[in-house]
Amino acid sequence: MNTQRDAILGYAQELGSYYIQLFEDHRTVASCYGLRCQDTSSDQAESIMTTLILKKSYWMNGSAFQDIVKGLQPISV
Repeated sequence: MNTQRDAILGYAQELGSYYIQLFEDHRTVASCYGLRCQDTSSDQAESIMTTLILKKSYWMNGSAFQDIVKGLQPISV
């Protein structure tokens, strides 16, 4: 049986944070992880989203949880 993985990317405006939430076999793996960025129109915001998109891709291709959340902070959304 294959493990099914997915991830949701988002922006929590009240926290000023971009985040990723990971799922495995239709269950949430852990709380959201992300990085703070107050200016959504900055180069920093684009860089954060690019990083999260790459992390989603790695997650969906079987990378370990610890590798995905490395460098990110837990975010309560």
